[in-house]
Amino acid sequence: MGMEWFVWGWLVAVGIVFASAIIWLFPRMPEQYVRIHVWLLLLPGAAALAGWISAGTVEVGMWRFDTVSWLVGIYISLLSWVIQRFALRYLYGDRAYRFYFSLLTWTAFAASLTWAGGDLRLMAICWGMPLIGLVALTALKKEWGPARFVARQMALVFGISWLAVTVVAVWLGTATGEWQLASALSVEPLARLDAWEKAVMNGLLILAAIIPAGQWPFHRWLMESAVTPTPVSAIMHAGIVNAGGLLLWCFSPLFSGTGAHAALFLIAFFSILIGTGISLVHVDYKRQLVASTMAQMGVMFVQCALGFTEERWRI
Repeated sequence: MGMEWFVWGWLVAVGIVFASAIIWLFPRMPEQYVRIHVWLLLLPGAAALAGWISAGTVEVGMWRFDTVSWLVGIYISLLSWVIQRFALRYLYGDRAYRFYFSLLTWTAFAASLTWAGGDLRLMAICWGMPLIGLVALTALKKEWGPARFVARQMALVFGISWLAVTVVAVWLGTATGEWQLASALSVEPLARLDAWEKAVMNGLLILAAIIPAGQWPFHRWLMESAVTPTPVSAIMHAGIVNAGGLLLWCFSPLFSGTGAHAALFLIAFFSILIGTGISLVHVDYKRQLVASTMAQMGVMFVQCALGFTEERWRI
C-alpha cells in the first residue's frame, strides 16, 4: 500500500502542472508567473525519480508504473523544463505567448500519461492527447499559410494513428477478455487470437507507430514541420517522434511469431535512405535536422524489427 503513494504523488504533481498551465492563460496573471510555471515542470520529474528509486513496479487502478514508466516521466519533465526555459526569451513578444507555454505543457505531460497507463482503454485515450497538443501548437501561427497547411496535414495523419491504436485496444481487450495491458499480452490470452487477428493488429500498430515518427510514406508532415518555431520543433523531435518505438515495445508480445517484422524493416529501411538522402542534399539547415530525425527513427524501427527490444511484460 505504501508504494502506491508514489503513484499518487506523481499524478498530483502532473495535476499541479496542468492547473498552472491553465492559470497562466488568464490575461490578468502577471507575465512573471511564467517563470514559476516553468520551475513547476520539475515537480513530476522529482516525483518520478522518487518512484524509480524507491517504488519499482506499482499498479494503482488503471495506472501501472514500472522502470520505463518512471524513467519516461523523469525524461519528459526535464525535457519540458529545458524547452520552456529556452522559450521564455525566444517566444517573448509573440501574440500567442501564453498559449505556447500552456500547449507545450499539455503536449509533454499528456505524453507521460500514455506510458503510465496500464489499461488498454486509458492508453488509447492518452495516445491522442499529445498529438492534439502538437497540432494545436503548429496551428498557433494561423496567419501564416504554410503553418495552417502543416497543421491540417498533421491533424489528418495523427487522426489515423489515434484511430489505429483505439481499434487495437478495443479489439484486443474484447478478444482476450482482459483490459489490463499486462494481462491481455500474456501467453494464455494471446493464444485465443487467430493468426489473421494478430496480423491485422500488427499492421495497425505499425501504422500507428510510423506516423508520429515521420516514417515513409508518412514523412511529409515531418519534413514540412520545419515551419514551426524552435520550441515546438524541439518537443516534436526530442519527444513525440519517439512514441512509435515505445508503442511497439509495449505491444511486443503481440508481434511474436508473426511476419510483421519484415514489413516494419522495409518501411524503416526506406525511411533511412530517404532521410539520409534529404539531409545530404538539402540546403536548409533546419530541414537537414528534420531529415536526420527521420533517418534516426528509421534506425530505431530497424532495431524493433530485428527483435532487439525486450518484451515489457517479461522484465
